[in-house]
Amino acid sequence: MNRLIKRLLCLICLLVGGSSAFAQSAQLANTYSTRYYSVRYPAGWKYYEHINAITDVYVGHQAEEFGFTIVRFETDLSLAEVKAEGVSNLKQSGVKILEEKLMTVAGVKCYRIVLEIRAMGQVAKQISYTFKRGDMLYDIKFGTISKASHEKIAADIIASFRFK
Repeated sequence: MNRLIKRLLCLICLLVGGSSAFAQSAQLANTYSTRYYSVRYPAGWKYYEHINAITDVYVGHQAEEFGFTIVRFETDLSLAEVKAEGVSNLKQSGVKILEEKLMTVAGVKCYRIVLEIRAMGQVAKQISYTFKRGDMLYDIKFGTISKASHEKIAADIIASFRFK
């Protein structure tokens, strides 16, 4: 009986909260692809390539102020060394690390780091996935996570990431 009630509540939440354009576009309908990787993202999101020398792309939804960047560069440091240096730099900058977890993305080891940034009276939560394939380091960072739906979409997007 509890299971049925939970399903009904979820259905009601979807019907009531699912009417926004953002909620409707959360299906991963589009693909961003390079010669190195591909990743899926929701319909209605825009992408901007080559933001700087190491950022391949920013993909996001302007009205929700939510999206992700993919940074890629070569390094001879190990994944653990990159993670340790990155976390140290973040902490020195006053960033609070909420979670660090070793997991697998696209068949390779990956560090998932959830962080909280406080600046000018604002609090921003970000999720970063850092992994390495060969000498190439990848960091996929989801910024300004302000809703549970953002975390769900981020998890779906990272699960769609594939190397070529």
